[in-house]
Amino acid sequence: MLSGAATAAPEDACNFSISEQQRLCLAPIYDKLRQQLEARNQRILKATQDAPDATPMARDRKQATLKALQAAHDAWTRLVETECYQLVEAQMWGGNGGPLVGTRCMIERTRSRIVFLEKNWLYAEYAPAGAARQGRK
Repeated sequence: MLSGAATAAPEDACNFSISEQQRLCLAPIYDKLRQQLEARNQRILKATQDAPDATPMARDRKQATLKALQAAHDAWTRLVETECYQLVEAQMWGGNGGPLVGTRCMIERTRSRIVFLEKNWLYAEYAPAGAARQGRK
């Protein structure tokens, strides 16, 4: 059985009694996850761009796919920012804990998105750099 420390998320260490300390602790955790998500998205876009074009129609579809993938990523980002910062904070009724709850929400949702992109069969080909995939490095 795993101990609680082995399975704790980094943000679990940010349980300070002062909101500002929590915010300062959570910000770099979210920044790192956001960078990981952006890198994941860029790998997906690059792999799509680098896929061979068998026909002119395939090239056209590739360009449409690239635009759709980027639009989906941008839409996901806007949706989560809205849900986490505006809706969650509104539920706090203007209390000073709203930004902290919003940041924790962003951390959880971003982490979940990264896991989805890493594990979903549609994106499996675009595993993290250096990971073995179907016998390839």
